[in-house]
Formats: sequence, C-alpha cells, structure tokens
Amino acid sequence: MGNTYTKAQAKASKKYVSNFSKLTILVTPELKETIVNHCKDNNVSMTAFVIDAIESKLKEQATQ
Repeated sequence: MGNTYTKAQAKASKKYVSNFSKLTILVTPELKETIVNHCKDNNVSMTAFVIDAIESKLKEQATQ
C-alpha cells in the first residue's frame, strides 16, 4: 500500500465535509497559545474544544 489518495477517498472526503460549515474566528496570539496549550494538555482537538465551549455557553444561556 502506498500513500496514494484514490478517487474513492476523495469522493468520500468531499461527502463527509459537505455535512459541515466553516466558522472562522479571530483571537489574539496569546489566547490562541492558551487554547493550543490547553488542548494539548487535555488531549483534545481545538475543534472539539471550541465546539464544546460554544455548546456549553448556549446551554447555559438557554437556562437563564
């Protein structure tokens, strides 16, 4: 097996990504470093961390 990216893999990736929307945020370099370090220390991706933070905040505000 080589490192060849097949047409089937490309099609599957495109289908998977089509289920998501991109969200771009701007943060200070210091905040980014804090987030990166937190994610590394807790073995979690930045995407998972940000999604969890947003969902937690939405849930918190919905119960107020």
